[in-house]
Amino acid sequence: MYNNISSNNLRPRIIGLQYTRSFHMIRGLCLLILFNVSISMAIKMCKQTSQCSCALETGETIDLHRIPSKTVDTFKNVHGPDGFVYTYDPCSPFPCSALRRDSYLCRSDLMHRENRCLANVSGIVAFETDSSGVAIHYLTQDHLGNISSIVYLKCDPVHGDRFIVKETQSQLVKSLASYEFELHSACACVDGCLGTVSQLSFGSLMLLIFFSVVMMYFGVGCIYNKTVNGSTGSELIPQSGFWCSLPGLIKDGYFFFISPCLGDRIEYRYYDKL
Repeated sequence: MYNNISSNNLRPRIIGLQYTRSFHMIRGLCLLILFNVSISMAIKMCKQTSQCSCALETGETIDLHRIPSKTVDTFKNVHGPDGFVYTYDPCSPFPCSALRRDSYLCRSDLMHRENRCLANVSGIVAFETDSSGVAIHYLTQDHLGNISSIVYLKCDPVHGDRFIVKETQSQLVKSLASYEFELHSACACVDGCLGTVSQLSFGSLMLLIFFSVVMMYFGVGCIYNKTVNGSTGSELIPQSGFWCSLPGLIKDGYFFFISPCLGDRIEYRYYDKL
């Protein structure tokens, strides 16, 4: 009698315990789903716009074009843990070997006698986004097999631009080589390097200033002659007499300069020899 009463009292408790466990399992599963959804929503997909830039849905960009050319030079001959050196240029293809002259990423031995292109223009270049950030994934192939190279973009506005070789496995599986790198740069940040201006050489700067001054000179001069002097036609050109005689002056100066080489040719006798 006692045993029957005890079993009847325990049965509701067992059923209640089973319901409690089921409730906790369902709640944990829901929390896991919500966590994964929140993580996926927090990750902003970056749509590729070029071989070295991508754009977020918010309009912000990651653009490696803004890395100064002098900085890209520091990505040359970076030593890896496998004894090779690596050269990387995310935006401008460069020669890796005599047969491959359109490389983004190149592996060489210390004597630069053995070169292998790890990424090139004809291969696949894709931006990937996960919980660790944005990465550029390169896929290509050569006579040895397929090559997979991943460059993880690390936002680093403090320590300067760096290219780091993380992991190299020449034969991860049969006919597949895998390489992993990190590119640390302020330009790897979202909207990073916005204040960076592409560097112009001294000659390019001089040409830019020269043509700007020439255009301003002729533009302002023509407007002045038109409005103030009422000039028309060729008279609109400022100092038109000088500019019309300039070709003849250049010709005379040229013949005067080469007169020692012309000897006693009649048409050049009146020039004083140097």
